[in-house]
Amino acid sequence: VIIHDIRAKKGVEINMKRVVVADDNKFILEQLIKDLKQCDKIDIVGTANNGKEELEIIRKMKPDVVITDIEMPYMTGIDVIETIQAEEYVPEFIVITGGTSTEIMKKMFNLPIKMLLNKPINSQRLIDEILDDIEIKNDNLNENEKIKIIIADDEKECSDKLKSNLSKFDEIEILGITNSDEEEIKMIEELKPDIVITDLLRNNQFTGLDIIKKY
Repeated sequence: VIIHDIRAKKGVEINMKRVVVADDNKFILEQLIKDLKQCDKIDIVGTANNGKEELEIIRKMKPDVVITDIEMPYMTGIDVIETIQAEEYVPEFIVITGGTSTEIMKKMFNLPIKMLLNKPINSQRLIDEILDDIEIKNDNLNENEKIKIIIADDEKECSDKLKSNLSKFDEIEILGITNSDEEEIKMIEELKPDIVITDLLRNNQFTGLDIIKKY
């Protein structure tokens, strides 16, 4: 599942973020570090090329955000997240992948993962996600205005669970749920949501990534 924020986020307050980066591909790891260092709001406090090392660094450095690959030696990124989830300090996780199975996607749904990004990584998109605070302060929004969301997933259980969880927040309005790519596009164009939560691996003509590229 990918959360795609359509809004132009004006007036967002950004704090310095302490980040750990883990990937067993040396070239990708070095490129990620190079891209992130261009932002003066990001402090890279540790890097790792395997899951075991990543786990040790997270426990030692207690970063705000961890960028992790899935397939790595000793422990996968998912193993690391599951281990950290049971501990006292749990950072935000951004998962990067060159492609993964439906089973892994289902497993990720119950983990504290903020975002999943496909390789090759869009560095600006990654930086935006790292700096994106949970609370968005926008002077242009009315105090009583709700965040409008569309959910698109071909598995009813997943979409129903998302709707149930999100409906607990007074600030959120669910505009609609769909399992069709064509209906998702139509809903985006007609209902003009703030955020679209879209399935990456839907068995339709268009994937979630295709729709994100379109908007």
